[in-house]
Amino acid sequence: MNDLKTKRDPPAQEETRDLKKARVQEIPKITEFQIQQIEHHTRTLQKSLKYLIENAPDYLQYQQILQAPETDDIVKFSMRKPLLHLASVVKSKWETHGQVGVQQIIDGDIDLTPEERNELSKVSSNQKMSSVSQVSTSAAAPNYTTTTPIRGMPPLPEINDPDLRQRVFIHKSTYTNKLYLNPGEIIGAHNERLEFLGDSVLNHLVTKMIFERFPEASEGELSNLRSLLVKNSVLTELSLKYGFDKQLKSTINESDLRDGKQKIYADIFEAYIGALAQDGKTPEAIQDWLSQLMEGLVKEYEYSTQQKEPINRDAKTELYSMIGTASSHPIYEVEQMGDGSRIPFVICCKMGEEILGRGVAPGNKEAGLRAAMSALKNRDLLAKYSHLRLLLDRDASVVKKTQTNDVNNTNVNNSKTSDKDGLFPITADSAIPLITDAKNQLYPYFQRIGVNPEYVYSKVGDHYMCQLVVKGKVYGLAYALSKKVASQRAASIFIADQGALHAMLDRAS
Repeated sequence: MNDLKTKRDPPAQEETRDLKKARVQEIPKITEFQIQQIEHHTRTLQKSLKYLIENAPDYLQYQQILQAPETDDIVKFSMRKPLLHLASVVKSKWETHGQVGVQQIIDGDIDLTPEERNELSKVSSNQKMSSVSQVSTSAAAPNYTTTTPIRGMPPLPEINDPDLRQRVFIHKSTYTNKLYLNPGEIIGAHNERLEFLGDSVLNHLVTKMIFERFPEASEGELSNLRSLLVKNSVLTELSLKYGFDKQLKSTINESDLRDGKQKIYADIFEAYIGALAQDGKTPEAIQDWLSQLMEGLVKEYEYSTQQKEPINRDAKTELYSMIGTASSHPIYEVEQMGDGSRIPFVICCKMGEEILGRGVAPGNKEAGLRAAMSALKNRDLLAKYSHLRLLLDRDASVVKKTQTNDVNNTNVNNSKTSDKDGLFPITADSAIPLITDAKNQLYPYFQRIGVNPEYVYSKVGDHYMCQLVVKGKVYGLAYALSKKVASQRAASIFIADQGALHAMLDRAS
């Protein structure tokens, strides 16, 4: 037995030595620098906790600040950040329990239980709110809302989410020195991601807008126009007109912003569009707003391109002959009055409420012709209205055969000639309303081209037939029981039908 014991002793002694050696190796090493860092962070922790306990709002105060009507949007935006919520919960747990879970603070995953909220509500906070409430009335940059009227600009679409609205105007430079925030917190706080989204939305909607507006434009022409509309100088000008520069929060020198070295104002405009998309605005609503904003530039483009094409003096007549009838015909509306020099006329050619083409020119007459020229290039709509014309009852646009025979037998036609292509004369039918002062309304048009109309009467059965004659050509026919009504009906044709009026004036001038 003693021999056995003796044989076992050496391994036991060896094991003890190994254990002691291992314990010596487990003693941590620490440098003087690490000691200083630990001291620094411990002191910082003490100061930070003391500051939070004394100055941070508790959870109830935090909610009151967010819900108070007098709290401005910028303060609310800042208060909703996760670290502010964490600070309010830390203080509340300290007030109710005198302790806070360290790991929960590190993770940022901490909140109050319903029981803790009830307990917190029992703590009187009147005295504390007197100091904390000052946060909600802090000075803020002026907030230019969408209800603020801006002369010459369409209303700015509303961003309903207040956090999105504030984020639009926060440049990433404001977070340059906030090294205590992680990258995800910084990215979600400034407008760079909204700008990225807005750039894509803007390009898509402008592309769609000009694609529909210019059905005959080539891919290269559309690309050039899109580049013109979305370039930084244009977007910067729009931002300044809406006062976006006054809401911008950045640390960039103001002179750098103004001298063109920075494109921040253009970025704000794109960020605003991105926020509209994020806020749930429909693409149609955003495109309608952009169309109004960019209409001036689009018209300038139309003007510059149309001036390169020679004027077709017969454009209105050609268009009328393709799709027009007495009851359904192209009409020409003035979209923009020109001044004869700097501001051009803009004329819109329409069938009903549908736009066939636009014309831009220094003069009203040329703009109308260019509108008709533009309409003649719109093949899809021409095909549509040409087909509709075939479906119309021909009695709505021509005289009855018996009346036509009577007209051909009158002595007037022995000395007056009709239009060579059959467009004229036009006969007033039931589809054309009687305008009692049509002759007076029509007279100034003839004055402009220096001609005088004639109203020639003939008796046809119980009725009088009146022919509207200019320079020996018959342009209008009308029947009535009296000469007065017959002449007014003949003039009414051209007051009611602007396309026919312009075609007549073109022929007579």
